[in-house]
Amino acid sequence: IWSDVQIGQIIRANPDGSDADVILARHLPAYHVVDYDFKRVYWTDTGTRSVHSIAFDGSDETVFISGLTEPQGIDITEEGEFIIVDHQRILKYDRSGNQLGTIVKGLNDPTDVVAHDDFLYWGDKAESAIFRASLQGNFPYRLIENVYVLVDIEVRASTNELYWTQAPGVPGSSGIFKAKTNGVGKTLVHQGFINGIAIDEFTEEIYWSQSVDGMVHRASLGHMADDVTLITEGLNKPISLNIDRASGLLFILDVQ
Repeated sequence: IWSDVQIGQIIRANPDGSDADVILARHLPAYHVVDYDFKRVYWTDTGTRSVHSIAFDGSDETVFISGLTEPQGIDITEEGEFIIVDHQRILKYDRSGNQLGTIVKGLNDPTDVVAHDDFLYWGDKAESAIFRASLQGNFPYRLIENVYVLVDIEVRASTNELYWTQAPGVPGSSGIFKAKTNGVGKTLVHQGFINGIAIDEFTEEIYWSQSVDGMVHRASLGHMADDVTLITEGLNKPISLNIDRASGLLFILDVQ
């Protein structure tokens, strides 16, 4: 499943790009996440300043959380709690949309966020860094420096690695990067104008979207340089991606 910014849509497809179908249109989605257990997609909407939800088949669209300021990145913990970037803070909600508290506040310009084990990782465009804190918000600190215009961040759990994308900013800084979850070993693994990424742990593949040409690609995590497959093209501005291996679906956020 993937999403597009500004006036956007969410598209559902098979992992090879076939049988693509628009399950949502008309909104201003920024980021989205897939709830595999309940077969629903959640996205932050900058236009309504809220989080919305829809079933995998495009039915039962609801407002999950309202009254936010500037919602951006969103993730779900292993315990089923929602982590949401909102303006200069990171919030936590339960599955019913009830706020459980503010995890971190006083941030500068946070973008995306991901939860893994007992930690939280997020990017901050103004700080040009990736930060880490406990899931309770304790001991926040700068984990990785010189991260320019972070767009998307994911975890490869099997190898304890962070993967993230950087938009064009500083020459040579755009593409897909990785490092260990302790911040060691920052490496550029694929250069280009990349937006969203999704990691398939089962097949050991990575998907990425390119807004400059409206394409989504896939490659083996071990051979990204010579094993690239075009999944779909002709999109407007594909942003975030999610893959649900249990249902065999890829979700794409695409905006105009």
